[in-house]
Order: sequence, then structure tokens, then C-alpha cells
Amino acid sequence: MNTILPPQEFKKMPGIRKPGTHVSEDALQAYISEVEMLYIKPLVGDEFYITLATDTEGKYAGLLEGCEYSDRRGNRRFCPGLKTAIAYYAYSQYVMAGDVESTRYGFRLKEEEYSSRISSKERSELYNNTLQVASGYLSECRTYMSEVLGLRFEGSPKITGSFTIRKIG
Repeated sequence: MNTILPPQEFKKMPGIRKPGTHVSEDALQAYISEVEMLYIKPLVGDEFYITLATDTEGKYAGLLEGCEYSDRRGNRRFCPGLKTAIAYYAYSQYVMAGDVESTRYGFRLKEEEYSSRISSKERSELYNNTLQVASGYLSECRTYMSEVLGLRFEGSPKITGSFTIRKIG
């Protein structure tokens, strides 16, 4: 399956948060595929999603890579690019599941001799922060699609996936 953001490109993107260098491309592909199915395809629809994932001519380079543009009122705006939004959503997936392994004994956390584990609260805060950045970038991409490409969307943008842990008990 083609994805809009290939894992090799994700690893090389400058100026964004990325998983560690030893994370396999297969794992990154899983995170990217999940993100594109959960956040991108429902927003743009199946047909346009397939068009974006197979855009070899660069017709949608501004949307995919990011660009500066003028809106209908003549104001200068900036679209960070759909690939950047996908990268941040994929990173948030990695934050929540990156060091968990499924074994025959159930789910286990990977341990390193010279590292310390972050708490569940810190992980949740990092996840929520990264998800908020990704949602902001996707919102800017949505504005670009509306202003420049003339796409129309029903309802308001749907931001899902973040959660808050409250005191239990």
C-alpha cells in the first residue's frame, strides 16, 4: 500500500520530532499507515487520498511539502504540509506504543541498561502535546485545501485521540 509519507522520507525530514534512529522502517510504516487511515483519509476522502498517495507528478507539492500562498482575501498564509502533519501524528503513535512489545507472555516494555523510563503521566503529556501540534498542522492544511484547491468540508475539523488522565479513586 502506498502512503503519502514513506518511512524513509519521515526519517530524513528536517526540523521535526522523530523516533530514534534504530526504529525499523516496518514499525514506522505501521504508524504512518494507521495515522493516514485515522486522520487523513476521513478528511479528504478515498479518491483524493489515493491521488495524494500516488502523486508522482508533483501536482499537489504545495499541499504535501508545504508552501506559502495567498488566501481569497489576499492575505499571505503558510501551509506546513500534509507530510509534516502526518509525521507528527505518527510520532505521537510512536510515543504511546514505541517501546511496547507483544510476546507470548503478554505485552512487555523494552528495557535498556543505561536508560530510565518516563512515567505514564509524562508519556501522556508528550503524546497530547505532539497530537496538538499535529492537529494544528492538519488544520492549516485543511485551510489550504479549502482556499487553494477549492475542497469543501462538512462540519468542523475533528480532533480526536488526545486524552486526559484524572485522579482515579
